Amino acid sequence: QSFSSTSSVPSALSDVTDGKLNFTASADDELTWATGFWLEEAGAYLIQGPDSNLAGVRVNGLITITEVGNAPVAGPTIPFSFNDTDFVGNGDVATGVWDLDGYVDFADYGRVTGFEVTMNNTLFTAVETGSSFIDKKRIKITVHTEMVPEPSTVALSFMGLCAMGLIARRQRG
Repeated sequence: QSFSSTSSVPSALSDVTDGKLNFTASADDELTWATGFWLEEAGAYLIQGPDSNLAGVRVNGLITITEVGNAPVAGPTIPFSFNDTDFVGNGDVATGVWDLDGYVDFADYGRVTGFEVTMNNTLFTAVETGSSFIDKKRIKITVHTEMVPEPSTVALSFMGLCAMGLIARRQRG
């Protein structure tokens, strides 16, 4: 998803571009669940003119837990907001890149096996004279998961611990 906001005199003194992203995530087996998700976004800005000119980015949204332990549930809903960022002019030309990131933790909600995300992205610019521009070039969402070990893995680990205990007992006795 890539979008931008531009303001310049005399055409537009301010501009707001709002993008909405909705997605659903669910576990594809009974042994895996989500522990949270990480969001990363990045872009660039350019501000020409006085320090009253600005550009900025806002990200907020809601997460609705839809499954816990592979059983459907109705909520809860978790609001989130990440690193509101504003850039202001410096009287000349101000340019740079921006990035924001944040983590939403599901630890308080048990073994989350399904969730829906509604995320709002807002880019905005405003000028008195000159121009302002901001864009978003990259978004990355990473779902963090945990897994229940398979019974054969647990059994093999147990046998290994038993073998180590027998070896230690023989060396002592």
